[in-house]
Amino acid sequence: IREVETPKKNPASMRFEPQSVDEAIVAAAPDACYAALFAFVHATGADLSPVLELTERGDIDLARGVARLRGTKTAKRHVHEAIIEAWALPALEAHLRHMMPHVRPWAGITRYMSAWHHAKAAEAAEAPAYTLRMARHSVAVRARKAGRSFEWIAAQLGNSVYQVATVYGRFSPTTAERLADIDAKNTGNATFHATDRATRAPPASHPRPARPA
Repeated sequence: IREVETPKKNPASMRFEPQSVDEAIVAAAPDACYAALFAFVHATGADLSPVLELTERGDIDLARGVARLRGTKTAKRHVHEAIIEAWALPALEAHLRHMMPHVRPWAGITRYMSAWHHAKAAEAAEAPAYTLRMARHSVAVRARKAGRSFEWIAAQLGNSVYQVATVYGRFSPTTAERLADIDAKNTGNATFHATDRATRAPPASHPRPARPA
């Protein structure tokens, strides 16, 4: 008995996908209701169960792009606000625009129904085995790669700063990504990439004015 070792725990899955995959899954949803649900989870990092059981139409402010998320795991996650990534707003608008504030947008949908339809949509998007739970990691990694602070991500997910730093600290933006972000802000072109710096023509030089004699 002394020689028996305690089995090691399997590391938690850290799969994450780019925004393009999340958009493809939403597009492959079976109807507008599921499209809005998938968009909401993929664009906020929200836990699925509270979204299905507790979220009301009035919790989702499409004008501000903000959602009030309810949870029960810890006091920190009881209620917090999360930013909705802009790409998801059209799908949410299509499903929510005629609902009253106290209506639950996804009433009658269970976790198992959501998981089944999401698995089908993920296969159609060529991202098999990518689950709604994994979407939480995608939101966090995208935010970190965009240079968001651990405090920002913690507020988005409803986690502690320590937990976020421990899990997502390795996804800090690279130098090329930080340079791309600076260029995007300076030019107003969000699709500009740092790799373009090598091929971009240098700015035209202007002769200095002659000094007075």
